[in-house]
Amino acid sequence: MDFRKADFRRLIPKDSIFTPTSVIFLIVIFGGLLLPRDYRGYLNYLVAFLVTPMIILDLIKFRKEDKLNGTSKFWMSLLNLFVMLVIMTVLLFFTRTT
Repeated sequence: MDFRKADFRRLIPKDSIFTPTSVIFLIVIFGGLLLPRDYRGYLNYLVAFLVTPMIILDLIKFRKEDKLNGTSKFWMSLLNLFVMLVIMTVLLFFTRTT
């Protein structure tokens, strides 16, 4: 079997509740509840390590779709990322100062 041509998205049904986003959400929730306080910082690193490739793949998908259909999903997703970056930076600043 040629894995370069395989479509692995067929393995996960469309109506499945176990999407990559929901799995990461479950890791954050249960990790935050079950891990000792000393190890919760490492959970943030794990989530950042898992979320970064998902974001990159989504941006690549939106860029290809923009080229084909002439839409602006790529730029809107970049704006979403920048807004969330600003919000997370402000929240980090407030949590570090209190």
